[in-house]
Amino acid sequence: MKILVFQHQEGEHPGAFRNYMHADGVEWDTVHLYRGEAIPEFAPYDALIVMGGIMNVWDGQEYPWLIEEKRAIR
Repeated sequence: MKILVFQHQEGEHPGAFRNYMHADGVEWDTVHLYRGEAIPEFAPYDALIVMGGIMNVWDGQEYPWLIEEKRAIR
């Protein structure tokens, strides 16, 4: 299994879930959206984890990467 993680801030990562995924042999890639990293194609992934952060879904003007993220999730 391979999981894609959308991370919105430096400290808002999958935390303890990383230990469980590692123990179960699950691979994951993290996209640091706040750093401007591009969202990859979803085809190689079995699941998506979207982390939290200080922003709200309507804060696209302050956090422009939210627009592309919401488009990708749709």
